Amino acid sequence: MAERGVRPSSIPYVLFERGAQIEHIAAHGLSYRRPGGHRVLRLTTADKAGPPALQPGDILVLAVKAQDVESATEFWAWRQVEGAGFASELPLVTLQNGLAAEDIALRRFDPVYAASIRIPAHYTVTGEVVVGGEPNVGIVALGRYPEGLDDTALSIITDLSKAGYLAEARPDIRRWKAAKLEHNVTNAVELFAGPSEIRSKAAASLAQEARTRLCGIAAKLTKAKAEPEKTIAIRMQVVAKLRRKARCIGWKRAVPPDDRSRLTACDQPAPKAGGSGFFNVGRDCFRRCWHRRSLDHRPRQ
Repeated sequence: MAERGVRPSSIPYVLFERGAQIEHIAAHGLSYRRPGGHRVLRLTTADKAGPPALQPGDILVLAVKAQDVESATEFWAWRQVEGAGFASELPLVTLQNGLAAEDIALRRFDPVYAASIRIPAHYTVTGEVVVGGEPNVGIVALGRYPEGLDDTALSIITDLSKAGYLAEARPDIRRWKAAKLEHNVTNAVELFAGPSEIRSKAAASLAQEARTRLCGIAAKLTKAKAEPEKTIAIRMQVVAKLRRKARCIGWKRAVPPDDRSRLTACDQPAPKAGGSGFFNVGRDCFRRCWHRRSLDHRPRQ
């Protein structure tokens, strides 16, 4: 997606994609379902047959799956920017899970900005997206890759905030992406039937193995400075659990007792940086984000 076009949020954009999804959105709009209602959004779109002209100041946001990052960056890198060289010199934002997308992007683009994004959402029907977050869409941590912040990163954070995200700039973005990856590896367990105790045990084992592997990688990296973490905190009274298996807007206004006790137990201040590098982020903070529908943003005490 390239920044341009205009929406009510006043953020210029162009939505670029290929295949049935973009054809449907171009013809019928995007069906956008939230807890507060349903809207059909008419979006500015482009496809591979007619990619948008790029201009200085554009920002490319890469929202494809990780396995498609190679082909997507190859497609865009040598596109001409009007009066100013090639797209490879434009800022590129990666939204992929895992830790590979940014290194792939850096083969062709500089600068690259990595984001760790949490949205209680799903897409199973062409032309329709269902988002469970309310009033905020989701949570994003973003920084320049491999590390650092600059004015472009801060401007992206500002735009994400305008668009309804709880967005935070992080100079150590690799650690935040690694913390989410530990959660991602447990998703496969949801595909299996069986007693919840066995599935929970399998998920815990997967998370521990991922943590062990990633901590081994982190040991080879420069350790972050010891400083308190600023995290995104969530008020317990507005917690609601998004159950993916429901796959519909049927958001519960009450939290089951077992969730209440578990989430309360993990609602602790995030640890300080240092140690194994990648994981001093407060994994429970990320885990809690998946179960919230109403969010607020405040520094930890």
